[in-house]
Amino acid sequence: MPWQRGNQLGHGSRIHRRMRELRQEVLDALSPTAMREVIDSMVRLACEGDVAAARVVLAYGCGTPAEHTRALDFDEMREAQQDDPRGLSLAEKVAVLEAAARRVREMIAERDAEAAGVVLALGDGEGDGEA
Repeated sequence: MPWQRGNQLGHGSRIHRRMRELRQEVLDALSPTAMREVIDSMVRLACEGDVAAARVVLAYGCGTPAEHTRALDFDEMREAQQDDPRGLSLAEKVAVLEAAARRVREMIAERDAEAAGVVLALGDGEGDGEA
């Protein structure tokens, strides 16, 4: 297979090798002082009203909202359960949600049944025009 180690013909992509070399040149040229100057310039431009600079500063400084969403860890879940003013256990919360879901399904079924009854009534009441 071409991607296995030792394959004489699978030398990799020339483009990827070149991009790796160019990225390394950029990393070699960036000292902490140079990086700080770039950041200061971007912040200054953003404060002066440069929208593109502001987007870069905010995207890298704050991140997008999707990047910061995460699942609660076990300790946070336990704290959230302890902070519940009603004092419901997790099982009780699940039972409440299941009951609510059942009631919503019943309401939808009732609505659908009423709608079907109206359709049937209209079909019988109107007639086909035959007497």
